[in-house]
Amino acid sequence: MIKLVGLLVAALAASACATIDEARYPLGARENPVKSEMPSGERAYLERLRCASGKAPTYSRVGSFGEGPYGNIIDGYSVKCEGSEPADTVVFMDMYFRGFVEARAVPGFTIVSP
Repeated sequence: MIKLVGLLVAALAASACATIDEARYPLGARENPVKSEMPSGERAYLERLRCASGKAPTYSRVGSFGEGPYGNIIDGYSVKCEGSEPADTVVFMDMYFRGFVEARAVPGFTIVSP
């Protein structure tokens, strides 16, 4: 029973942190990375993004950026919209969220359903 209570408290604390991050930092910022599952989940998310023109952006991994707000190593991706907006931005992602599929787009983009 004590272990169950401890797990519940940890889950609530993580949820509160996510809310605080959302309030202070936009989705995709280093302080509020997009949650995904492994590199394939990062790529799947980026494939679903759309520029203001409605076209899919191009993207490339910039590298790892150390520990993020959830205690995991985060990756940065250069995301470009040729002839559209945003022209060039960096989207930070945390690939250690098993089974998680982000439904929201980072600012400046729209997103299609998975």
